[in-house]
Amino acid sequence: MQQVDAGSYVVDLCAALEAITEGGERIRLESKVEEGIFVSADKAIPLGLALTELITNAVKYAFPPPHSGTILAQVRRHQPGRIELVIQDNGVGMAGLREGSLGYGLVRSLVQQIEGDIDIRSEAGVTVTISFPDLPPEGQ
Repeated sequence: MQQVDAGSYVVDLCAALEAITEGGERIRLESKVEEGIFVSADKAIPLGLALTELITNAVKYAFPPPHSGTILAQVRRHQPGRIELVIQDNGVGMAGLREGSLGYGLVRSLVQQIEGDIDIRSEAGVTVTISFPDLPPEGQ
């Protein structure tokens, strides 16, 4: 099974997505990752798509001019056997989740593909936490 270093993957995706922040003067995109977290290639693709969608939404909606702020993407081991991808912004927050929105449906579908859970909170910005099962140890 091909494995992808989740930390490097998130850092590289964030670097590629910096272009949509219009030079980073008003909106900063940061990443904070734990070392040594690997995911299967089958999980890396939906994770990358979900990350891209969530960061794009944050850029579009979290900081209407003249607001400025930071979007933080994190990968961490939440507990034994679980990994978390967290996208957090300190923007204006959400009045309510639009269940029928295309982006929300896409992210939900991608999270289901990796057998994960999603938690969305709007407190001092928006925090989206995707939790999913870790790879089994080598040889299992």
